[in-house]
Amino acid sequence: MKCLNKNIPAIKVLIDEFGEVQASKLLDTWQGASIPTVSELKAGNNLTSGLIKSTDKIIWGHPALGKTTALEANPNLFIDWDVEFNSNRDKWIADKSNTIKGTPEYKAARNEYLINFQSHPDFINFVTKEWNKAKQKASREDKKLLASPHMLLQLFPNDFDKIITLSDETFMERAVKRSNGDEVNSRLWKEGINKTLEGVDKSKIVTTDKYLVELLSPVQFPVT
Repeated sequence: MKCLNKNIPAIKVLIDEFGEVQASKLLDTWQGASIPTVSELKAGNNLTSGLIKSTDKIIWGHPALGKTTALEANPNLFIDWDVEFNSNRDKWIADKSNTIKGTPEYKAARNEYLINFQSHPDFINFVTKEWNKAKQKASREDKKLLASPHMLLQLFPNDFDKIITLSDETFMERAVKRSNGDEVNSRLWKEGINKTLEGVDKSKIVTTDKYLVELLSPVQFPVT
């Protein structure tokens, strides 16, 4: 950790904003040639610790990235798409299919809409409206919108500021454990995601073997 010279005005500004310990930790990870401003540190673009920056407002996180743990650890940072959408989705499917949630008939209808969504423009229209509502809420509350469904990456690839993917090896290791050894379906799931990623802006994609909480810059996820 750096020993900060408080007699340098630019350093004193950082100490006043972040505190001496946190300012020192941030400067330890700064890659710029000169002393950064408060705004530069909050943007996080030159911080080596943290692939997710304050400017990344809408994030797609690969399944098995550890979204639940990150949300529980830092609930004021994110809007969780699943929380915003899933109950509304379930009601929409039940109403459209005239079924009751939990029944075999409902499960069949749910699978049809989620797997073959491209054949159901009414469902795509519903998802689009819900997605726009979630984006507006995140903007209004100045939070990051975090989502992981493959369908959203297919429908709205240009909306995401950051797309975080896992290597095949890392995903398979985590997914097989989570699915009680279902290697075949885990591999098919990953192959489908990889295919979609081929058509996505490569500048938005980062590949990691870490969990989500490890990817946040220190300004967003302070080290204590």
